[in-house]
Amino acid sequence: MKVTIQDLKSYNIYDYLPELFKNLKDGENYCFYYGSDYDNAKIIIIKDFIALKLNSSLYKDVYNMITEYGDADIFLGYFRNEIETRDGLFYLFLRKYVPENILNDFYAICSEADKRTEVAVSNNAAIQIIGKENFTSALAYFAQSDKINLIGSIYDTVDAYLLSKNKKSLYGTRIKRVVQLVKHNAGVLLDEQGSVRYMIIGKNAQLTQTERENLDKANLLLRSLYKVEDIYTQTGWFFSVEDGYWKTNLSDFEARLDETKMIEINGLKFYRPSNCPISDVDLATNISNPNYLFRNGYNGVLSDVLKHDKLYEAYPELANFSLIYAYGNLNRFYKSDGYGGYININGSPDKNNILSILLHETQHAVQGIENFATGGNKYLARFVIAMGGSKIRKTFALIDNFTKFLFLNINVDFYNNFKNAVNSIQANSSSQVYLKKELEKVIISYEIYSANIKDVGFYLFLLIAEVGVFNEGAMIEFLDREYGFEIYDLLENLKEAVDAEKPLRQLLKNEGLSDNDINIYVFNSYQNLLGEQEARGTQHGMKIPANLTNYFFYNGWENSPNKSIAVIGGNYVVTDVSDIHGACELGNDGRYILHFTKSVSSEPFIHELGHIVHDILVEEGFGDVIRREYDSELTSDSYEEYFVNVFLGYIFENYNNSFIRNDFLLSTGRKTNKNIFTILSNIFNPLPSDFQIVKSYIDELLNLVE
Repeated sequence: MKVTIQDLKSYNIYDYLPELFKNLKDGENYCFYYGSDYDNAKIIIIKDFIALKLNSSLYKDVYNMITEYGDADIFLGYFRNEIETRDGLFYLFLRKYVPENILNDFYAICSEADKRTEVAVSNNAAIQIIGKENFTSALAYFAQSDKINLIGSIYDTVDAYLLSKNKKSLYGTRIKRVVQLVKHNAGVLLDEQGSVRYMIIGKNAQLTQTERENLDKANLLLRSLYKVEDIYTQTGWFFSVEDGYWKTNLSDFEARLDETKMIEINGLKFYRPSNCPISDVDLATNISNPNYLFRNGYNGVLSDVLKHDKLYEAYPELANFSLIYAYGNLNRFYKSDGYGGYININGSPDKNNILSILLHETQHAVQGIENFATGGNKYLARFVIAMGGSKIRKTFALIDNFTKFLFLNINVDFYNNFKNAVNSIQANSSSQVYLKKELEKVIISYEIYSANIKDVGFYLFLLIAEVGVFNEGAMIEFLDREYGFEIYDLLENLKEAVDAEKPLRQLLKNEGLSDNDINIYVFNSYQNLLGEQEARGTQHGMKIPANLTNYFFYNGWENSPNKSIAVIGGNYVVTDVSDIHGACELGNDGRYILHFTKSVSSEPFIHELGHIVHDILVEEGFGDVIRREYDSELTSDSYEEYFVNVFLGYIFENYNNSFIRNDFLLSTGRKTNKNIFTILSNIFNPLPSDFQIVKSYIDELLNLVE
């Protein structure tokens, strides 16, 4: 629920709060620099102040503050006079000042108040199709009333063709459901395919029956167009618009460390798994070299150190997830390779809570299993800040495609040519030299290269961006020769990021930020990677009482002026969702689920039918002909969209109907193809005229009167 600062007097909280916060006026922002006390689920306020505007100048002198405080993990947060109690950062802020019993009473009232939000599944969220009649009812909800018969007649023509061929009817046996279209930043919420203290888990976990029922309910509520926050409060499931996945919380309250297998050598404590063939000294010496350890039979697993029964019930595979675990090393190093790799914890317990760090990295492993958007590396920050949260998705989708290409070309000849091309890259600045060395580490031998393909493309394109040469040199020639034209799309995106960062850096300097302050500001953009926010949320939520599970907003544990959330990983489909007005999903049983939103145009309904018509023609043996026609044309459309656009062109040219003419007139996607038109005429010839549609409509009315 939302409260003002004055409201807090009614809950005996007001008097405990800092004076600057209590005196906040409308239009002002209470800002504060803070560190995180993950062990006690609190924040440490370093400095607070009032600001009238929220902008990048607030990062001025942050570097000096970090130097004085002695820890790089300093965040900037703010509140205004009206505050949402489901904001996790506000909860952590109150924990610093308010006695626990008073705070618990306050949040008991808040959680009950928020649960009173009325949500109910709409009858039109998901309509099961049994026959023609209830398909028409579904159209009646989504389509404009005077176009229902027109759209229905085109679907009926396809159905009549199928029945004439003694094939399955379009209604029920092919189209099984019509659902409300729900879009997110990566595409459309699918109806079937699938592919938290708070560990954020997803649909691929081993869910309990109650969790599965709540997820099904959440799906229908979202299609009933309720707010994701209200659905979350009622069901415990949150739909992430950023990466397009359902997520819920798994309590980490009982998670603990087991250090019975820890040994110590020269001040370094590290986990030694049973039956490990590597000697103690060799293990200590190479604790930061996972490639060496795994090549020599290292067999450490997560469940030896992290005791977390609920986590392993949800994700049994995590029990055997590879773990390298040590502390006492002042050069802190934490890494997770969630894509079937390992977690590497190697750091100083003096500065961090080791359990919270291990949970943070385990969250990245969960992201890998669920395909959630992942975390990253601070060198990603220049892309995040320069390109923004939406464009960066395409860049990393392209890098991911290149990585898949590398996986398909694991051979010695390709490796040798690639390594020679890397050696040709001229690295001059310190950052260029660093990135080139990182790349060279993962290609130092064919064996190491083969085991680290996922890192190769990542470091290669970071290095190319840092060097800033996108159109010449042995590496560009190699990529052009081996990878093809798509490489230029990727290089263009990288160049856009580099070009955008330069004026931004100058703008920040003009606002008085030093180079070090700018680096902090850029690093804050890295902190906004969705995967990093999720992982830190896991740390923040370690001590949250069980009764507040699923209460706080997902990713509501931070509130920075630099708010753009960047998504890398997760759903790698590059989609401009603004142009999506419908979708055709092939269900797990081979039947179709049509996704519609209310539309005044007939085009979205006919467009999705085009996908089904394509599949019918492939069944009829026309697939090769359609493919040849597609290959013979110069078009940027995908194969499927090309056919649908030809289908729309056929309907436009052959369907003598004023609605079709008006709705399709401004559509730029329509195409003509004589050979495909001839194939389509097998289904749609003869086509009903306007007179026949009106007559059919009058006949239906007369039947109703009778």
